[in-house]
Amino acid sequence: MSSTFIVKSRESSWMPGWGTFENTLEMLADNIDNDPELVEKLLFPIDKFPYFNMDDLDQEEFKKVVQATCQAYQKILYRWTDYVRFANYGSIRLLAQLKYMMLFDPRSGQQPSDEIGVIRLNSETVWQAVGWIYDFILEHMVAWWRDEQCGNDTVLAFELLEIWEGQQRRLDLSEWDAQRFCRQLPMIDDIYKWYGSSHDGRGMVSHSSAVLGALAPRVVELNDLFRSDPRFSTCNQQQVRDTKFQINYEAAWMPESGTFNLTLEMLADNIDDDPQLVEKLLFPIGKFHFFGMDDLNQQEFDKVTDATCHAYNEILYHWGDSGYNFADYDSIRLLAELKYMMLFDSRNASKPNGKSGTILLNSKTVWQTTGWIYDLLLEHMVAWWRDKRKGNDTALASELLANWEGQQRELDLSEWDTERFCRQMPMIDDIYRWYGDCHDGRGRVSYSPAVVGALVPRVVELNGLFRSDPRFSACKEKQSN
Repeated sequence: MSSTFIVKSRESSWMPGWGTFENTLEMLADNIDNDPELVEKLLFPIDKFPYFNMDDLDQEEFKKVVQATCQAYQKILYRWTDYVRFANYGSIRLLAQLKYMMLFDPRSGQQPSDEIGVIRLNSETVWQAVGWIYDFILEHMVAWWRDEQCGNDTVLAFELLEIWEGQQRRLDLSEWDAQRFCRQLPMIDDIYKWYGSSHDGRGMVSHSSAVLGALAPRVVELNDLFRSDPRFSTCNQQQVRDTKFQINYEAAWMPESGTFNLTLEMLADNIDDDPQLVEKLLFPIGKFHFFGMDDLNQQEFDKVTDATCHAYNEILYHWGDSGYNFADYDSIRLLAELKYMMLFDSRNASKPNGKSGTILLNSKTVWQTTGWIYDLLLEHMVAWWRDKRKGNDTALASELLANWEGQQRELDLSEWDTERFCRQMPMIDDIYRWYGDCHDGRGRVSYSPAVVGALVPRVVELNGLFRSDPRFSACKEKQSN
């Protein structure tokens, strides 16, 4: 993966982005006292190969890392800005997975609580779960309301924090008014997207049957109960998803609010001589996070689509010099979905190219797909190698960009050496995690059968072909070493 933190081999692993991986190791090292050798072990992977394996620690070191994780996690929830890089809901969502995987390991010496926790939604509806799952949900709620980009209610966050500290494990939401209830829904929706399909223990950035496998049915039930609550009918769809960029009734893009706002600003910057359209694009910022392209006339639709494609190309070509806050692989992955959903809209006169594209992995293995899926994959590859936290090879990115510009739609990877092949694997794994199980067109941040649904079989096939390549076995050996 893009980085790997093994808690226990073949049982539990955490694979966040490179930046999160390195920041986490630094944070844990900061919370280790009087053990310079352990600190050195934690810091060693930074700026080198992003891999850390807790199986390499002795019993005492293992316990110290678990204690450091729990201590740092608690500091963030209580004091929030002690670790600025983690003072946001998304980071707590990632760290919570790591913390509970450690706690479930017998070497930690402190198993998570199995005491029952209860959330009362109304007089007729109660959700129950074992104590650690209740705690897990409550920690997410605290972070949600602390985050200025999410709930943004410090008083409520501290009320929830006090409940989390208590021994009762009882949370009563029956007195919450409809407005507060609706503002909580995006978080419930988010954890459903992250854990609702992880019954096999495989999540978006982690693998752990003990944690993710156990979370799945409880999260699904909680999500259903929230939606069966009478207050749910008062929440419009925009509130449920936090943000929504509606292309049409069959395609919607729902990123985090920060990405949503930056995207609208970027598109407005690429609209010429149409102040009324610019005003429409900028209006939702700081207000209600919804933008609907069905509200645009044909000319406006064309302009927004052109602005999206132009900005997207500017980023791929000029990267950090493009002037946009999207010069990273993860942002391209999000923007690609938005771009192709617009291109597939019936109002767009020029549909994505259907000519087939081909990737030759070796003399015996060829992957073929329609042109636009080939283009999307190649765009991801360009961004991967451009990103300093990922591939970090500008020359190769430029070569791939030249291929992307060409008309042949043929990419030969058979001459790539094992090292380069292995450095490409995390991106192949990433798109598999994002699209591999989205058969109904529902992705992590988007809904579009035409785009997300069509990607699924091709991404699954590509992932399988990469893993069947003889070079892949060398990647696994390198990682284990």
